[in-house]
Amino acid sequence: LEKKEKMKPLEGHLNYVNSVAFSPDGKYLASGSVDTTIKIWNISSGLCERTITGNTMGFNSVKYSPDGFYLITTSGEGMIKIWVVESGMCLRFMFADMSWVTSAAFSPNMEVVASGDSDMTIRVWDVAEGTHLKSFLGHFDSVNSIVFSPNGRYIASGSSDCTIKIWDNETSSNIRTLKGHTAQINSLDYSPDGRYIVSASFDKTIKIWDVAKSICVRTLVGHKASV
Repeated sequence: LEKKEKMKPLEGHLNYVNSVAFSPDGKYLASGSVDTTIKIWNISSGLCERTITGNTMGFNSVKYSPDGFYLITTSGEGMIKIWVVESGMCLRFMFADMSWVTSAAFSPNMEVVASGDSDMTIRVWDVAEGTHLKSFLGHFDSVNSIVFSPNGRYIASGSSDCTIKIWDNETSSNIRTLKGHTAQINSLDYSPDGRYIVSASFDKTIKIWDVAKSICVRTLVGHKASV
């Protein structure tokens, strides 16, 4: 990549790939597909080293744990699942009612996970017990993306209601709502220092937000369709 060499495509899924995630060390890529499998790819060789099966429906999202040993996934099964990367075993699942679970993420200390659902709810779960701890309500449409702040205290959620909400996980309160997109928000992430959030939307734009000031500091345009 440093030499700007063109890498060959990673091929092997039998249907659409909905989500990809690099391992924390950057050596592997996990891909979740509508074909109900997760594949673990070696970035250097371009080879698929492992195929994880066990879902009855396609994956909506896949993310690595901070230590790289686990994957957290969501799907239309209404469950959040945690998988052991090395063995491909499903370690734990958390049932989020009958909703379509769109996104999930580990907290930095890996003690809890948060999930976003089509029923407009953000749910927080205890990883060790697999139990539901609390829910956040405030969005008016599906929650499509979930991410923890680097310090683990805050959860940001992006929704089809065109807003980003920031929740204080300690006080269980919505402390900020970021408005500016004109269509559903598909994905978001924090900057490593936690000062900024980047969001991608169906309105064809990418926005960078100053979290403390609750303002959009830059809008990136150029895509001709949903980002």
